[in-house]
Amino acid sequence: MKRWIGTVLAACLLALSAVPAAAQGSGLRLAAQQAGARREYGVYVTLDPASARAKDYSYELLEGGSVIASREHVADTACFLPIVNIDAASPGRYTVRVTAYPSGERAGFERAASIQKEFGTAKGCSCATADRFQLGSGTENDPYLVGTLGQLLHVNQHATQKCYYMQTADIQFGDYTSMVDDYGVVKLHSGSTYDGNGHVIRGGSVKVTRTGDNAEVFSLKNGNLLNTGFEDMTFSVNSSGYGAAPVGGHSGTVKRCYAININAVGRNHAGGLINCWGIGAEDCYTAGIKASSTSDSTYGSGGLIGYLGSPGAVSPTVARTYALPAKLSAPKISGIGYIRAGSILNSFYLKGTASYGSLPGNDNTNAAPLELSQFADQSRFEAAGWDFENVWTMGEITYNDASGNAVTAAAPVLRVFAKR
Repeated sequence: MKRWIGTVLAACLLALSAVPAAAQGSGLRLAAQQAGARREYGVYVTLDPASARAKDYSYELLEGGSVIASREHVADTACFLPIVNIDAASPGRYTVRVTAYPSGERAGFERAASIQKEFGTAKGCSCATADRFQLGSGTENDPYLVGTLGQLLHVNQHATQKCYYMQTADIQFGDYTSMVDDYGVVKLHSGSTYDGNGHVIRGGSVKVTRTGDNAEVFSLKNGNLLNTGFEDMTFSVNSSGYGAAPVGGHSGTVKRCYAININAVGRNHAGGLINCWGIGAEDCYTAGIKASSTSDSTYGSGGLIGYLGSPGAVSPTVARTYALPAKLSAPKISGIGYIRAGSILNSFYLKGTASYGSLPGNDNTNAAPLELSQFADQSRFEAAGWDFENVWTMGEITYNDASGNAVTAAAPVLRVFAKR
């Protein structure tokens, strides 16, 4: 009669008991991420000490009795099991089960057996509000998880702290009129980083009625916005306001983000993705943008950015971007944006939507016009230094033209969204 391999299971039990401690009490952690890939949240299991009596293991992660991730018959003594579509607002409990199989000549004398351990995911911030962060500790390796509009707005409660955030689901935005303080519905300040992780913020509007304000979702002040999409949104200011776009602020970077079907109405400036001033951008694109501004003494409307930089203060860089505007309206319009200080490099815009890619230098070299069909030519972008191994891939985007008709075009898209 075969006997159970109890010694092997004892080793596994010790290892599983250590799982929560390895991730500050939750048993959850983030997998490693390349620049253009989505981050995965899940459970990391290590068998320590490893057993000499088994070289064949199966790992399973269960939620509510159902297996949601597994790795079968592997020799590895460390295993990452991802949790897909984790509920950041109401995290549940999970069970890790490890099965050890006898190896070699022991297979005829011993039976496979399993052990399991249940654990919860309680963590998050210490705020006493219903929309507080339920998961994460706000560090780079363990960011606060954002899964609802309430949690997105809760970022403001941590604006004076350097925190890291990661979005776990698409968020339907609301309608916001005026501001209670300066610039932006969500304050990303103090060196903080928000990683959309290949998810989208869509719908809704920001309407500013205060004097000297900007209509934006995110206001960056030494902040970083990554891997976030914006779709089907409207931004507007009154006759005493400044600019409009999904993102703006004093200083920071926007990387691997896009905006589609944005209507931005500013007085001094408006952009498809970025409003103005100290925000640089890398590997971003816009499509279906209607951007307009009314003042003839400032910077106008751009397919990607309203205006860039401030002489003597900040000189950001916009690199490897493109814009397919639907309609740009202003005394001054540019395919990508207006440069006060800084540079626009290796970028492209839809020919016919503006006379120049950037102003005031009338530049069509670093921000070059292309026919719509030319956006399907990957080699053109590779020649400009675009990374199609890790960041970009060829795909299709659908957006609305100036008349509201849907247009589908072959063009580069960001890998972090293409893998959804």
